Amino acid sequence: MSTATFYATLGLLPTAAPEIIRATYKALCLIYHPDKTLHLSSDERASHAAVFRDVQEAYDVLCNPSLKVSYDAELARHVHKVDKNRSTFHRSSSSHSTSASTSSPSRRKPVQLTTPEEKASMRAKVRQSLEHLRQTRAVRNAEDEKLDIATLKNLAQIWRDLEQENDTNPALKSHCAIRIYEYGRKISQRPQQHGQWLAYLSAAKQTPVTPVNQQRSHIPDNSKKLNASLVKSSASGFKTGRPGVKDPSTTAASPVPTSRGSTRAEERKRAEGERAAEAAARAQARLHDKAQREAAKQAHIEKKAAAESQSQPSSPEKCRAYRKGSS
Repeated sequence: MSTATFYATLGLLPTAAPEIIRATYKALCLIYHPDKTLHLSSDERASHAAVFRDVQEAYDVLCNPSLKVSYDAELARHVHKVDKNRSTFHRSSSSHSTSASTSSPSRRKPVQLTTPEEKASMRAKVRQSLEHLRQTRAVRNAEDEKLDIATLKNLAQIWRDLEQENDTNPALKSHCAIRIYEYGRKISQRPQQHGQWLAYLSAAKQTPVTPVNQQRSHIPDNSKKLNASLVKSSASGFKTGRPGVKDPSTTAASPVPTSRGSTRAEERKRAEGERAAEAAARAQARLHDKAQREAAKQAHIEKKAAAESQSQPSSPEKCRAYRKGSS
């Protein structure tokens, strides 16, 4: 007697849709489920239980798309018949008798094929586990940064001892080896980090200096013209100094240290530099005006002296004639 296929067990065609398979299974459960046969005799309940077992086995295969594809391929290889000796899904008669004799019967689980959706789900779970491991390692590294080098060496020795204790377990031994490598790398990096820290502290104490001329780059062009006129007036021999006013040429050579403080301190220093530059420009303008006034005064004095020299006699004879005429 040939074994019925799963489609024959459910009374369906191989081309039945998944909705039809699900509806047929629910209808058969209302008839053959053990909870629905409590009013029957023991023999009838046993026969209904056997039918329900076959219906459940058929539905477990046909409701799974991947298993259904494999089952259809197996039927196609055997001309839509069931070969008990080479079938992957149908149980043999010996397995039926064995399962019936036991107090808790269990069906042989069919081969589970992985679908693309299941593979994507497994990949997502693995990535989630990897991300959790990465976050845990980041937290552990942050905690290890607060430890000194002696504590790190003690932890590395503890993991070495654990590696020797778990020598028979390759997985635990590999994990201990990884932790030993991580702590060894952290211990080797500590002197380098300490040297960088000392270099940073030594560099922070060295304050760069910049001349005042670099801070006065915003002075307008008229101040530059005043500087040029002052240079010309000093070359002609006039005195351009003034008591109480500093010479800009001397202030330009004196360096002013720049601060590495906050932004507010930098703005305050920048404003002070601007005010100093404006004061220097006003002083230079006053010096230029004074030089012009002194030059005009000196020219007036020279002109007056020239006029007086022309009005006096230029020779001794003229002087005697001038004296005689006056007498």
